[in-house]
Amino acid sequence: MLIYAESQRYVERMLQRKSMIFHMIEDHTNEQDVFDHPENYRFVSLKIPFRVIEGRTVSSITFDKLRFERNGINYEFLTPKSEHESRAFLLYNEQTKRNNVIINLVIKNDSIFYNPNLVNVFSKIKIYINITSLLGVKVKGNSELYFTNPEQIEGDGTNTYRINSANFTLTEMPKITHI
Repeated sequence: MLIYAESQRYVERMLQRKSMIFHMIEDHTNEQDVFDHPENYRFVSLKIPFRVIEGRTVSSITFDKLRFERNGINYEFLTPKSEHESRAFLLYNEQTKRNNVIINLVIKNDSIFYNPNLVNVFSKIKIYINITSLLGVKVKGNSELYFTNPEQIEGDGTNTYRINSANFTLTEMPKITHI
């Protein structure tokens, strides 16, 4: 898992279009304030590897909520009220042969959740996720990731976390959606 500064061009596009479809906001954040005063916020991207099971091709991945845990304190990110879902970018890295999802997070400048100048220690992340296959089968569940925290900040200011274990729990039975 990797946490790094979001590309400035994507931040500008989000502000120009006033659409947070690829973003999640920190709990208790006023969505309109992000558009009115973007200088009061930090924009980071979260890259999480994922595995396709049994050759099923993924059409889309959306997040309902993200919950990070540090020292018994939860930091939650939610879909903005103006959006019905938070879409993740699906990336396949040709060099490493890995699939990744990328979701962008909007964080208040004064938040203690993430500081780009420090090693940010978390014990786990819980992802409330929806995965839809190309055939229109939607699976809804929770994924918990447990990882080793970084020992240093990478040269480009990122924090890289090694995932040690993960589990996935269905919260609803799979269903066929309208394509």
